[in-house]
Amino acid sequence: MTMIDLEDLKEKALAAGGGRWTTDAEDCGASGVFQNHHVWFDDGDSVAQCFPNIGHLPDSIDDFDVAEHIAAACPATILELIAKIKAMQAMLDQNVKVRERLRIAETRLLNANSTISRLQRQKL
Repeated sequence: MTMIDLEDLKEKALAAGGGRWTTDAEDCGASGVFQNHHVWFDDGDSVAQCFPNIGHLPDSIDDFDVAEHIAAACPATILELIAKIKAMQAMLDQNVKVRERLRIAETRLLNANSTISRLQRQKL
């Protein structure tokens, strides 16, 4: 599994504005057919433009799907995912510490039970 450098990804998301992106389609001419799909910054500036006929047959990729993906993977989403990953990592780290404490407590309990059993046998 490839390691993802979260700090580098965070820097890139912040450098790309850190905000949400949206997508829509642009009507090209009188045909009424949506030909180009744009991805936009919140302020209306263009991030990207996707064109029809992406990919090769038989597995061509719909340009609107690509535009939707780009918009969905915007910097704000990346920053939210990084925050969630870090929170889950902190929970996992805490879990490891709790499990270690439980292991130590279990060992102490087993030792105490052994001592109690030994002392009970000595009284007999």
